[in-house]
Amino acid sequence: MRSLRDLIENQEQKEIIHEEVEHEVENIEATKTKIEEYKNYVSNSELSFPELYLNKELYDLALKINDSFMTKLKSDQKITQDNLEEVLPEYILSFKETRSLKREVLEEIKRLVINNIIGYGHISTIFSIAKDGLNDVIVNTKDYIDIIYKGKTMQTPFTFRSEEELRKIIDKMLSENNRKIDEAHPIISSKLNDGSRVEVQIPPIAANNGSCVTIRKFNEMPLLLEALIDGGQMDYKMAYFLIKAAKGKCNIIVSGGTSSGKTTFLNAVTRFIDENEQLMVIEDTREMQP
Repeated sequence: MRSLRDLIENQEQKEIIHEEVEHEVENIEATKTKIEEYKNYVSNSELSFPELYLNKELYDLALKINDSFMTKLKSDQKITQDNLEEVLPEYILSFKETRSLKREVLEEIKRLVINNIIGYGHISTIFSIAKDGLNDVIVNTKDYIDIIYKGKTMQTPFTFRSEEELRKIIDKMLSENNRKIDEAHPIISSKLNDGSRVEVQIPPIAANNGSCVTIRKFNEMPLLLEALIDGGQMDYKMAYFLIKAAKGKCNIIVSGGTSSGKTTFLNAVTRFIDENEQLMVIEDTREMQP
């Protein structure tokens, strides 16, 4: 049984941390709202994939339309999304097999073609489907694309038709940051225009004789320390100690495996560093949200 002194100390720490955390928002109700948003974000972790990618017959038809449209494009032709949005619906309906399809499926076919022309193919599709909770996209050769969605690893129905198709997508992603990968430089770290971190490996370094890609997306809503407490990742005593350590200029080492929450943890704790302190952050790709 805990002593009265322990109970008093624990209550004092709870009160102190509540006071510390409340400085981040206008009032306690705003803090509660953020915690509820986080709870809803994590609990609603189901993800459904479009019918087009679950039905082989429909998917084969979509690829047929995609390949046919590609042959009509000129290499020097300037293409914009607006152009494609305008011309593709009529072009898709020119195939008699599409005339009985649902509007949602026709839209999925259009999106597939657009993503292949001006996007990253299946990766752009994943970005769109899972945009509210996507943590990572993991391409393990052309045959497997997994994702980490709201902290859970999931298989997807997406595959690339060939290593060549996957390499074209890789080259397109790396070109945004003026990077290039080849056998002389088979491992590259880069980023996309939206700030996502990209790690690429190609043969002979990559296993399974195929290219591998990992894309790390960043949550736009950094968590409050109190949300981590409420979610069970730490208790009040631990949070109290960390706040005092951050304010007291102590050295803190944070380590862990991929997707274990290192950046989330750091974003929460560094908010308690004195605002008058000069911060220097050294990162390969920007992840911190000070």
